[in-house]
Amino acid sequence: MSKSVRLNDAELSHIFEAARPIPVDSRDAFLEQVATLLRGCSDAGPGDVHRAIEQAQRQFFIPPQLEQTRATSRWDRDRPNFARVSKQAAAG
Repeated sequence: MSKSVRLNDAELSHIFEAARPIPVDSRDAFLEQVATLLRGCSDAGPGDVHRAIEQAQRQFFIPPQLEQTRATSRWDRDRPNFARVSKQAAAG
């Protein structure tokens, strides 16, 4: 028989909010992992919930792939770019 975990609305909200960045096909496993970790606590409180979420996210969170768009420095350009007006030219 599995031990039940009692959580208040804020703790449940925190768990479900933490599940949002987890891929949809892994969310059930994430929630089950959080529940398993919380079952190991004698009297789960907000800190226990946070630690359980942290540990489960390490296992299930997949960071998004970001595009690497790095601007070319002015020293690496083939030709100068005169699209912007200098502060001195704008003031004069």
